Amino acid sequence: MTAFVLLASILVGTVLAEISFRVFGGAWFHNQLRTIVVLLQTFREAVGDDARQESLLRSGRMTLKFSLVLLGLLVGLAVIAVIAPWMLEWTKSQQTVYLVVTTVVATGWWWLRRPRLSTDSSLTQTSAEQANHYGTLERWLHWLALEPAAVRHLAFDMERQFALPKRATPGTSNKAADPADGAVYVCGLARSGTTMLLHILDQVDVFRSLTYRNMPFVLAPNLWKQMTRHAPQVSVLAERAHGDG
Repeated sequence: MTAFVLLASILVGTVLAEISFRVFGGAWFHNQLRTIVVLLQTFREAVGDDARQESLLRSGRMTLKFSLVLLGLLVGLAVIAVIAPWMLEWTKSQQTVYLVVTTVVATGWWWLRRPRLSTDSSLTQTSAEQANHYGTLERWLHWLALEPAAVRHLAFDMERQFALPKRATPGTSNKAADPADGAVYVCGLARSGTTMLLHILDQVDVFRSLTYRNMPFVLAPNLWKQMTRHAPQVSVLAERAHGDG
């Protein structure tokens, strides 16, 4: 009986991993995500209430359809996983062995199949997305933090209230420092050395400059730094699109 449990566990684990791999690593899944993202972008760019309403309805229907399909898939995977122990009325020990072996086999099969994602163009995202490691979640987080004026104003107000030192000004009580006081703006034509000048000024103690670490809440850099101080700070050097080395 133990051998049969192991055989069933291996079979079920392989089936679950293969189905999950073909769905979540396949072209259909990524195409659906891209379509939803495009529809949401269309909603942002729509002009007029009627156009926005139509775009919102289309994106809502698409998202609902996509969610229902994924829900059905998850239910199907759950049925496949529990049908053997339920029909054969296995003991608790047999169910434990089945659960552990199925999980190990499914994980191992997924990792064995995973390298093919980089060679099969029909199962991957675009090369630009892979090169930039800039996924859908990151894009929408950046849009949420940078695009709506209300979010920008809220981030800036919270930065002044909680992250900037208070100082007294003549005729008023203590209030938050204004980051715009004494600001230096580096401007110039493209490829004119503005980035080099920015790096030079950043090395002087008087000045501070925003970095990629401050993204996406660039109007609350100190507060965002405090919130992410325990996050890993791993950066990889990469050549810019300018090709300037």
